[in-house]
Parts: sequence; C-alpha cells; structure tokens
Amino acid sequence: MMAVRSCLIKRRMALASNHRQAELFIGEERVLTRDFTFNPATIANGVVISPSFVETDTDLEEIGITLRITPRINADDTVTLELEQESSTINPGGATLPVTDGRGSVINLPIDTVNTSRLTGTVVAHNHLTVAVGGLIRTSKTTNVKKVPILSEIPLLGRIFRSSIDSEQDTETVLLITPHILNKAIDSEQLRKADNRFYQDHNRGYPDLPAPPLKFINAKPKPDDMKKNPPFVVTSPFYQSR
Repeated sequence: MMAVRSCLIKRRMALASNHRQAELFIGEERVLTRDFTFNPATIANGVVISPSFVETDTDLEEIGITLRITPRINADDTVTLELEQESSTINPGGATLPVTDGRGSVINLPIDTVNTSRLTGTVVAHNHLTVAVGGLIRTSKTTNVKKVPILSEIPLLGRIFRSSIDSEQDTETVLLITPHILNKAIDSEQLRKADNRFYQDHNRGYPDLPAPPLKFINAKPKPDDMKKNPPFVVTSPFYQSR
C-alpha cells in the first residue's frame, strides 16, 4: 500500500449574533436510492396489458460538512463556543433490500447508505486567537480493477489479463476556529479586507487550487436581542483533511 499525504484547506466564515446559533453547510444535495416497489403485471383475458416492473424510490439528502456554532461572549474577552460538526459521505450500494417479484422469488437490490461522523463539544477561545478541534478519522478501502477487454473474460486464462489493487486511506478532519468579536460596523469591514488579502496570498501560493467564495450566514436576531447583546461573533473555520 502506498502512503499518500495530501492537504486540502477550505476557508469559510459564519456571522452569528451573541447567544444565537449559526449553521454553515459545505457540500451538495445528492440523489440516494432508498427503496424499491414491485409493480405486478396487468393481465386481461390472458393478454399482458402492462409488464411487471420495479420502481425505484429516491430522495434528496445534503451530503458534506455541516457546522453549527452557538457563541457566548464573556466579560474577559473570551468566547465560549458550543460546536456541533457533522461530516457525511455516500456509500453507494452499501446495503441490500429484499424485494419479492411476481413469481414469489426474493431478490436483493442494492440501496445507498450514508456514512456520518459527528463531533459535539464546548470550547473557550480568546478573541482573534485560533483553537483546534479534531478527532474525526475515517478509513476507506477501495479495490481498483484493471483488465484487458475481451481477453480478461476468457475462462482460466483471463486472470493473466486482469489485476486488482486494494488501497486503504485514512482521512482526518481538523477544524480550526478563530472567533472575532465585532462591536461596530467598521470591525466587520476591516475583517473583510483582511480576508480578501488572505485570498490574494492564497492564490499566489496555490495557483492551481482556487479559493472558495465566502458565505455569510446571519442568525437574524430579534430587535430586542440586538439591544441586549450588540456584539457579533464571526468564526472562521478551516477544514483540513490529511
């Protein structure tokens, strides 16, 4: 097995009011096969009106990384962060579902499953200082088959013209969070400019790896809450996979 070490950094920002939860999702909606329904044939006077068929039931599910943060600003210029991080991936054909056909035979059809890793906890971070949260490790095993068309299908001799390689990959997700307490609008503007400078440096250092766009999510506090808790907290998560 050949060891491959790679590093992928994703930078996102989430804007949240004090004592209000902000949610950030990085991923996409995927179509998953969940169930099968057998529809028997329709026969009238010995004539098949419509043949039997198996109907696939699917649904959409968000697959990726979800981060939920509830900040609480303390008097000593620290921020208590209640974190919930969830990472999900699709396992195509990860399970089978028995389906009975019109002749009473049971056949097993593959359905998709979702692998989910979840991390919850509470951390205390100083304003503008970074804290690291990690521990989500996933091991994936794959088998790659290489073969010569036609020749690999010959009984007995076909083994000479095909080969398989088993590989195993360990992926660890590390979350780096930097809270910024914003007391006025100018603080937010300065943070945006600093973040733009980061993206310029990022593009110069990694021209082949485009930086993702920023996505701000505001918890939209009520007017009464704004009077009681005027500061805002911006967290800057980095997801690093190795």
